[in-house]
Amino acid sequence: MTEKGKLIAMSRLAVYEKKHGRADRRVTSFFRTDYIYRKNFMSRLCAFFGCVILLVFYFLNKIAVDQADLTTLDYRQLAFRAVVFVIVVMFAYTLITSIKSMREYDAASARQNKYYARLNRLNDTDTKQRTRG
Repeated sequence: MTEKGKLIAMSRLAVYEKKHGRADRRVTSFFRTDYIYRKNFMSRLCAFFGCVILLVFYFLNKIAVDQADLTTLDYRQLAFRAVVFVIVVMFAYTLITSIKSMREYDAASARQNKYYARLNRLNDTDTKQRTRG
């Protein structure tokens, strides 16, 4: 590899380090399934609390705006709808987060593999030139 080729290779390695290096190492420091599980856990947690907040606002709206009587509300029906709503939202968030996390992990892994392949190629050519000269 010529000096110009080495310079180009080192520049590409430096650009990777600057743009993606730290984030990719953080992502690939976990196994793929652990990374996806961790992301899904946080997504479900946020979705659950978001649903709870929405349900509180819905209940307060029923009382304040619709002037519903607390003694005549069908709490069993409201609880059933709330549970179904929470389950559907959490399932949707889990599905979306799983797909997104898989793509993130695969992209980070591919970039990191490409980086290490370039780094090894640069090291190999450098070692070959040292043994010749």
